[in-house]
Amino acid sequence: AIYWHYPHYGNQGGSPGGAVRMGKWKLIEFFEDGRLELYNLEEDLAESRNLWNEHPEIVERLTNLLEKYKKQGYSRPI
Repeated sequence: AIYWHYPHYGNQGGSPGGAVRMGKWKLIEFFEDGRLELYNLEEDLAESRNLWNEHPEIVERLTNLLEKYKKQGYSRPI
């Protein structure tokens, strides 16, 4: 898995959040409101179709990975 952690606002419009990518799936968590987005990057490289409500089992698996990553302090491999 590949992880991103972006805990602040960016000068180009980015908002605080984190993400995890595993295989074809990418889950994004927005820290402001806890919103989740799930994308199948093999079929939607532009991330235009949020699939979070169609694949709850994948959302749960990736959310658990992201939470574990955050609890470990972002610097150690899981």
